[in-house]
Amino acid sequence: MKLVINGETRQLELPANPCISDVLEAAGFGGLPVLVECNGEALFRTEFESTPVAEDDELEFVRMVAGG
Repeated sequence: MKLVINGETRQLELPANPCISDVLEAAGFGGLPVLVECNGEALFRTEFESTPVAEDDELEFVRMVAGG
C-alpha cells in the first residue's frame, strides 16, 4: 500500500483492511511511544486499532522521547 508518512511516500506491505497499528508496525514504530496524525486529524492511542488506513493516506508519526 502506498502511504505518505512524515512527508515521504512509502510503499508498505500491510494486511487486508489495515489500521494505524499495522502501519506503525510495518514502518518500524511498533511498540514505541508515538503521536499519530492521520489526514490532518490527531488520534488517541486507543484509536490506533480501530482507525482504518487507505491508499494515499497522509500520516505523521512523532516519536516521543524523554530527556533534558
